[in-house]
Amino acid sequence: MWHLLNLVNRGHRYHIGGVIERNESIAPFVTKMDRQFDLLIAPSTRTKRHRRKIPTAQLVLYRDQGQRWLWWILFAGTERAVHQWVAPYREALQDAYRTDGRLLFASSYILRQRQKPRDAGGGNAWTWFMIKRVQNAVEKELVYLASSHGRGAERTDDLVRAVSRLRQRPMFNGVRLQASHALRRAKRVWYKTHGRDVSYPPIMDEPLPWFAGRMRIFD
Repeated sequence: MWHLLNLVNRGHRYHIGGVIERNESIAPFVTKMDRQFDLLIAPSTRTKRHRRKIPTAQLVLYRDQGQRWLWWILFAGTERAVHQWVAPYREALQDAYRTDGRLLFASSYILRQRQKPRDAGGGNAWTWFMIKRVQNAVEKELVYLASSHGRGAERTDDLVRAVSRLRQRPMFNGVRLQASHALRRAKRVWYKTHGRDVSYPPIMDEPLPWFAGRMRIFD
């Protein structure tokens, strides 16, 4: 996810993507895409193309589960040049800078910009967010579990597990903001249900982790 964010931030705004179902299909796929979009050119050649305003493309692969791979090809260059390059292959080119073309990851996360606080320098920054459906499901689960046990706190194992699952998500800044909001809402519901004299599980106050994952990028 970090590599996708970094590429978009560096100007690779146009993209295509899909799913590869079997491991043995990876090599033929990379060979085919390299023939079409020069994915495996040397870094020096890529730099020369940038200087000459010639579009370039980069491939990102992510092993989702089992033999299933997610793939993206991201393009840098002018809109006209990139569309002319991709047009012969009839690919559905998307623009990550547009609302209707945002980059998605595993149908759960969306890449978009957010306004940075003034004390952090201001301006906009790219980050991953949970898509609305996922965000709502996370909040709904936490709120339900925070209000499920009456005024006592004798059973909170399911709430602890739900918070643990949330903490295992890739905690980019946008996801962290959403997770923090969900936890604050769950705490408010907890106190309404249990009263101020009963504490919620300590895990709900632990600092959220930072994302530290890796993806393989063909450069």
